[in-house]
Amino acid sequence: DCDGNGVTDFNDTLAIFQNYGQQHSARYGNTMNVQSGIPVHLINTTGNDTVAPGTLLTFDLVIGDINIPVTGFYGAGWKFRMDTAAILPVTFQTMFNLPYTSSTYLRLKKNISAQQADGALVRNDQQDTSGILTIAQFGVVSDSMLATINAFTLQSLFFTLIDTIGNELAFSFSADTVYIDPAISGVQQIDSKTGSVSVFPVPCSDQL
Repeated sequence: DCDGNGVTDFNDTLAIFQNYGQQHSARYGNTMNVQSGIPVHLINTTGNDTVAPGTLLTFDLVIGDINIPVTGFYGAGWKFRMDTAAILPVTFQTMFNLPYTSSTYLRLKKNISAQQADGALVRNDQQDTSGILTIAQFGVVSDSMLATINAFTLQSLFFTLIDTIGNELAFSFSADTVYIDPAISGVQQIDSKTGSVSVFPVPCSDQL
């Protein structure tokens, strides 16, 4: 609520865009020291935890889980750092999931540099929500020229959860790691339960 009128709406984004990245010495940010509370997890949705170079890596940002669902959620903000040794930073994208793309939510995203991506999501109807919330997905392509195994994790420089009146909610943050291994050819294994392969003869070459 940047203009102080008690309502969070699109008018509040003007001050954010005009002042984004500025600092004020009288305020101290979240230091990410919270070790308990609502689970916040970056879940690897790439398909495997070890992949070939050149693979699109994807991660879901999930707030709450089956044991501790989030209650009183109104908004979230984050700063994620990327190790550029294993990826192509120009390919990094932030995608908000349904229903968080509706007019009920204000969304901000900005790639600050090759190593940092910021984002935020907040409701604008003064009504909180609860449950297990998959609010966004992040995607980046791994470097196809890697010669050694590299590990990639989105590291959190800053994260916050708020309720309807702006109070911060306690949380615990964790993130999955994906390994990029040049020894993998990039041919994906087929699930024997859901996948299938068709084999055809090539008579002229005596091959299948």
